[in-house]
Order: sequence, then C-alpha cells, then structure tokens
Amino acid sequence: KESEMETSGYNLYPWQEWDPQLQRTVNRGYRLQNSLTVTTTNIEKVGKYLNIAVEKGVNEISGIQFTLSDEKEREVKKELTATASTMAREKAQLLADSTGASLGKVLFISENSYQPPIWYARADKALMVEAASMAPEINPELVQVQLQVTVEYEIR
Repeated sequence: KESEMETSGYNLYPWQEWDPQLQRTVNRGYRLQNSLTVTTTNIEKVGKYLNIAVEKGVNEISGIQFTLSDEKEREVKKELTATASTMAREKAQLLADSTGASLGKVLFISENSYQPPIWYARADKALMVEAASMAPEINPELVQVQLQVTVEYEIR
C-alpha cells in the first residue's frame, strides 16, 4: 500500500571518475540516490516484497528491521513496568529486612526502557538477483523490550 511507503532520503551528487587516458578526474554526470522506507505488518510477505523491489530495479536493500507496533509496545511496557516495580519493592523490602530497617515512603521513581531493534539483511543486487527465483525466507526472532525501574525509599 502507498501508505506503507515513504521517502526517507534523497541525495543528488556529482559522479566523477578517474580517466587513466586523460590522467585526471572527469565529470560523468550526476547520481541520484533515493531511499525508501517500507513498513508492513504482513511478516509472511517480506521476502516477496524484497523480490518485487529487486525486480523493479532496487540495487541495494539494507536495514530490514522488526519491531513491535506502537500498541503492542505500550502493552508490553505497561506489563513490564508493573512487574519491575513489584520486583523493586520486593528487593528493597528484602534488603531492609536483612539490615533490620523498614521501608518508608517512596522518595524517587524513574523508568527507562529500550527496545533494541532486530536488524536483518543487507544485500546487494547481485545477491538478490541470484535468489530472485524464490522469495527469501525472513524469520524475525523474538523482539526484546528492556525496562529498568529505579525506586528510592525512605528507610526507617
């Protein structure tokens, strides 16, 4: 769908080459690099989409990435935040109990999360054309979301 594609880069630059006969660099014109980002939720068709891109003249494919949808990421982070907060309190309580102290009110809370993307293929046209008779199989691994909760308690 057109809504799943967007231009993510557009560069026009001089194309120069060394001419051994003239013993100097000569201008050959210009090169245009147009980068397109395609986003899809149809994981099963990623390989087919790559083949279509190569058939249409794409000569470099890089940075295939699998991430969670915004909705799924919010859901996962909500669950992780609740779990991490409970674990932080349990650990703080254990530390306080083992030193004969007791926990007071919460003084500070912070949360830091990161979802490392899973990066895949980088292939040039020669490699893609070689495999063009069949769609490459793209199998995303599990997407990881990391979350850290810091809680500071008053100790009594």
